[in-house]
Amino acid sequence: MPRYLRDIIVLAICLLDVCGITAAEPFWSPLLWPEVRAGCRSSAAAHSEQTNSSDELPHVRPFRSHEFLHGESPKSWLRGAYALVKKLRNCTTVRSCAFSWSFLALIFGARKGGPFESEGRRAVWENLWTDATQRMIHLRQAELLRAKATRLLSPFGGPQERKVPDEGSSVLLLSAHSAGYFQEPFVAPFVRQLECYAFARGMQFAADGGPWPLRHVPLGRTGHYFWVGHWHSTKIGADGAVEQEKWEEDHLKYVVTLVEDLQQYQLSRAVELASLENFVTIYFDDPGKQTKIWSIERQLDKHVMMVLYLDVDVTIRPDSLQWGLIPFLVPQSHSHRPGDVFVRDSWPVIECLNSGFLALRNTRASRLLLELWRQKTRWAASWDQSALAESILELVGMEMQLLGKRGYNSECLRFLLPLPNGVFPYGMYCDCWQSVLSDMIGPHRKRRSRIVTFVDPERIDVPCNRTSNFHPRAFLVLCCSGAVKLEVSGTAQTLR
Repeated sequence: MPRYLRDIIVLAICLLDVCGITAAEPFWSPLLWPEVRAGCRSSAAAHSEQTNSSDELPHVRPFRSHEFLHGESPKSWLRGAYALVKKLRNCTTVRSCAFSWSFLALIFGARKGGPFESEGRRAVWENLWTDATQRMIHLRQAELLRAKATRLLSPFGGPQERKVPDEGSSVLLLSAHSAGYFQEPFVAPFVRQLECYAFARGMQFAADGGPWPLRHVPLGRTGHYFWVGHWHSTKIGADGAVEQEKWEEDHLKYVVTLVEDLQQYQLSRAVELASLENFVTIYFDDPGKQTKIWSIERQLDKHVMMVLYLDVDVTIRPDSLQWGLIPFLVPQSHSHRPGDVFVRDSWPVIECLNSGFLALRNTRASRLLLELWRQKTRWAASWDQSALAESILELVGMEMQLLGKRGYNSECLRFLLPLPNGVFPYGMYCDCWQSVLSDMIGPHRKRRSRIVTFVDPERIDVPCNRTSNFHPRAFLVLCCSGAVKLEVSGTAQTLR
């Protein structure tokens, strides 16, 4: 198929399925955006000149207040909206900018993902989205420069990092928001079987249920977005325990009431929300899934050579216990330095990256990935899978820069935030992710990175493509919502 025809098809799918374009929506059309004019599959060079052309922090342009809110909106809403706009104009971190923009779009943008009622209002919000995301891209590039300066990252690794891990020095890891989750009737059988598999393979096994350094309290839900209260867990002596508990109880009541009022369109209270960045945020998925970041880090602190993380919705056929995942990921006769991070290489136009499987060797690159991933747990509208996908792009981009090649300019970051109508454009992000990754290290199934190994799904599929469940030569099946399969073809064994 000619490339231009393929791009037209991808653009059409993106606009129909993700952007929500219909003939009845003339004022809310992402076709007007430069990024979409270039195609949903933005290239790595799409914004490189713009993001690197100046050290000056991009400004948020002023606008007319009567075009910012819906014409029938009470004037009291304007005060709440401007509190968030002011915070957005003064933000100096990605986290702070994402907080202000996400709540602006969710609370004051076009209702329920629909169109804006006038061209003037659509233009105001489009400009605000462009300015806000460009500011965040600029800030993120500065943050990545600081992270790279403090990490002695090398695509070649030191003597210890060149050692090939075996199963005896590796751990099979599960993670959950609480230890009791592993005892639930619908979870315990999977946990027991994975523990049995680890024992049979001579691996260590860990089911980590906390405690966690960041506590999340559900506050409500709007569409796909979870309203969450969060604060760091603290160690308090006996004298201060009661006082801290009373403060948390009172604070939680206040925040719950605030969220309920905002969800009932008492939007003048957005003034109060603007001051609660350290306590309230929204996520696009259950924040409890982010615990895997701390679980992996804890295992690496125990000086194991490799951590193999799997989601708990995994099962293994009993007749497949003799086959090990670690030898397939890192062949023991490997003559070159093994990769540091192992992720599934997903098919283009389908998704970006699945966080249900992740393997990390105990290296500086793996630690850096966890740091980049953890930073995004405090970004509004984030979720564990999108945060990992963006962190992989950042890590590969650093590697390419060290090799004297073009790196990653955070050009996909804008699609990790809600659009002005509150829609989360993850499909557009995945198109950008696939295109940028191909520009840096090659296309699907042909990625060339020394640090990140993109596991070929035609060899090992973890978690699997559902359609592969019916392969006639399947020998090993891992998973409940997907599958990992081992094929035997002559003397060659591969996971499929």
